[in-house]
Amino acid sequence: MDLALGSTARPQDVELRAAAFEFGIEPALLVDPHADLILDANPAACTLLGYDRALLRQTKVSTLHAGQLPALIVFTQAVLDKGAFWTNALTPRHTTGQTLRLEYAGSLVPGDGRALDIAIPQHLEHAAEDELGLVIHLLELRGEEDKIERDCLVQ
Repeated sequence: MDLALGSTARPQDVELRAAAFEFGIEPALLVDPHADLILDANPAACTLLGYDRALLRQTKVSTLHAGQLPALIVFTQAVLDKGAFWTNALTPRHTTGQTLRLEYAGSLVPGDGRALDIAIPQHLEHAAEDELGLVIHLLELRGEEDKIERDCLVQ
């Protein structure tokens, strides 16, 4: 996996980027959009999609998103043009055959003279749960803030 950001990257920087990819808790796919290939997938992505890492590394992106070529092209082209983009229009199939409802965030990563894309898929259901948890936490904090304000007024 080449996550170097140009020829000026220090070896330790490259190692840190590789470790962040490898050990990150968010699923991540390193994609060559021009070759339609998944170059690498971190363990979290393998778990999410149900694929063995070696098999994912041999898989075409268009195969993972069978029947979704127009949406895949729009997403990929937007990442290439804008440097970053997101979509919830792609629904890959898990190895069990189940269609996954995912949100993808993609960003451009320079590498070996060609543009690569790092795609971060996330379950839409999990994203909604995360947002709900954040709202509940903020409401709890607001309640604590109100209590502190009342206590200050009483004194």
